[in-house]
Amino acid sequence: MKKKYFQYLVIIILSLGSANLIAQSTFTTFKVNGDGNKYYPVVFEEKPEVWAVEPSSIQITRPNTHVDSTFWGSLESKFTFHTTRYGNGSGFVSPVIYSSRGYFIAGWRDASGANTTIKLIIWLRGKTTYNFSGTTKNPVVYDNVQNSLPYNEVVDEGQASQSLISHTFITGINAYVPTVGGVEYGNYGESNMRTEMRHDAGLKGIDAKSGFYQTNTPVNYPVGASGWWHLLDIRHSNIGNNYAMQFSGSFIDQRLWFRKTNDNPQQAWREVVTADANGNVSTNYDFSTTVTFPANFKIGDYIEFVKVSPTEAGASGNYEISVAYTRLNVAAAATHLASISNSNPSVWREVGRINNNTYSGDYNFAIDCNTDPSNPRFRIRAINTIGAAGQSLPVKIKIRSINNNSGWTSLNNTGNDLTVNKFLPMTNDWSLYVGNPYFPDGAKIALKADVNGNVGIGTTSPKSVLDIGANVGNGKLGVVFGRLPEGDNEGDGTFLGVRGYETQFSQFGGKSFAIEHSFYGVVNSSINFIRGGAKNGGLITFNTDSNTERMRIDALGNVGIGRTSVPSGYKLAVGGDMIAERVVVKLQSNWPDYVFNKKYSLRPLSEVERYIKENSHLPEVPSAREVTEKGIDVGEMNTKLLQKIEELTLYLIEQKKISEEQASTLKDQRKVNEYLLTRIELMEKELLKTNRKK
Repeated sequence: MKKKYFQYLVIIILSLGSANLIAQSTFTTFKVNGDGNKYYPVVFEEKPEVWAVEPSSIQITRPNTHVDSTFWGSLESKFTFHTTRYGNGSGFVSPVIYSSRGYFIAGWRDASGANTTIKLIIWLRGKTTYNFSGTTKNPVVYDNVQNSLPYNEVVDEGQASQSLISHTFITGINAYVPTVGGVEYGNYGESNMRTEMRHDAGLKGIDAKSGFYQTNTPVNYPVGASGWWHLLDIRHSNIGNNYAMQFSGSFIDQRLWFRKTNDNPQQAWREVVTADANGNVSTNYDFSTTVTFPANFKIGDYIEFVKVSPTEAGASGNYEISVAYTRLNVAAAATHLASISNSNPSVWREVGRINNNTYSGDYNFAIDCNTDPSNPRFRIRAINTIGAAGQSLPVKIKIRSINNNSGWTSLNNTGNDLTVNKFLPMTNDWSLYVGNPYFPDGAKIALKADVNGNVGIGTTSPKSVLDIGANVGNGKLGVVFGRLPEGDNEGDGTFLGVRGYETQFSQFGGKSFAIEHSFYGVVNSSINFIRGGAKNGGLITFNTDSNTERMRIDALGNVGIGRTSVPSGYKLAVGGDMIAERVVVKLQSNWPDYVFNKKYSLRPLSEVERYIKENSHLPEVPSAREVTEKGIDVGEMNTKLLQKIEELTLYLIEQKKISEEQASTLKDQRKVNEYLLTRIELMEKELLKTNRKK
């Protein structure tokens, strides 16, 4: 039994060997003449008896790479195919091709789609010798040597619309060559690298095949694509549509783009988020990184972490920088905004912070930006050292381009800088417009901040640090400084605020503005600013209790209390009693010390006596009637009274002198009288003595 099996095995091996010898003997040689840089149409016609029952099969080979020229290249290929023959269907071409050191097959075509022929065209490299074997008729070469170019394919054979399609040589490899029907195509593409040239990523039809492509003239690639690009194209099996999943990227950067065409050759591309060599995730619009401050870092220590690339000559540099970290019991996060232009100075400035969230303690870091147009970059700088001093501090940073940015460059430059004392402007100016989006009316300005730091509310042109420029005329309430809940549901509520009235002098009594205290929607008290008839002449009134005027300061600075007018010539008018613990009057006229001047002419008392008898009041002092009619000028009256006191003092001094003179005279008279009295007494004694003697 074993011997019998061995005999069968020998027979099988010999039969296979004989088959190979027979196969080798069926190969014929043919040559395609012409130019070695061109590919010429070679027609392979199926045999009718084969076409009627099965696909045809051919082999085209050239195993020896040195045939025709040294290292001209080798080829092993097999085509299994069945032509359509005027719409019979079931047509296909399935190649298996392996080549080395050259391109020999540039494409193929079923040339029987609209005629009764059963021919397949294969474009083969010129100036090359091939081996052929198969079930078709021998190849017919159109190279202008064996047969003239072009080969004419009949279209709509036998119809009134019959025409010809002319096929001549081609100079490049067709885009569909790499893969057909999922069957492997051996070495293909530019320099046998399995990559083909295709400029239009939106290509549709028979030439749009799945595969690897490259181009230096990108069409329907991501916006702004130029130069050399890669394309990976995965197509739908139906060549009649344009459904594909595609990836693309430039030769010169690490960005990756993706799209699904959805039957639209101009479908937008989306950038794929990728990580750089350091693990930082970024697109042109986002960049993430983690930097680590060492243990015991100091205030002023910094880490430069990224260089940015704003587009539009550097004018599109608007960035949002978010920071988050945890250091034992200290956790914090913050967001910053930065704006870079194409003419900014090369200087480090701190970036404004729009929010700051801290779990424990204060925030440790600031973000600085150097706006050098040729080298714009960001750094994180320590402004506090809160947390465990002996522990390093990893900080997570995410930066987002709000406008357009063409790329990021990771940095890791460290140092210490204590000189930063300026902030980077976030914007030249800023406006907030509000309105109902469901109405056709335009929005209204709510807030405006200009380049000088002035803030406007209701105005686009603030003229001061805070300018509330909304139109609050005709009694409209403008600014409210504060509100109380009681009574706030009635009218304008309970508040302290500013109300506008009118600029016309004839309305509201000329009132322009009022600072009002309102209670339950009713004005209780107010300070009212009343304009004059022109640019000048304004006055202020002060109202209390049901908004009744109690005091005013008129255009001349005169003050009226308890009255609505000040008599001409007076600076203060009080309509009622006045009490004070102390009043100081400072006169602009001379104080009456001039009375004591030696040149002062003091009235004789006799003249004063006569004046009083005639006028019933002192000279230069107002009469009772004048006081009743005109009142008393306190300062002037005090001056007059002092003048009279000083005059009275002079009278008293003069009277004292007279009295002293009279006293002296009386004293002398007393002495004379005493002397005379003494003399009389002596004389009396002498008389007595004389009388006694008699």
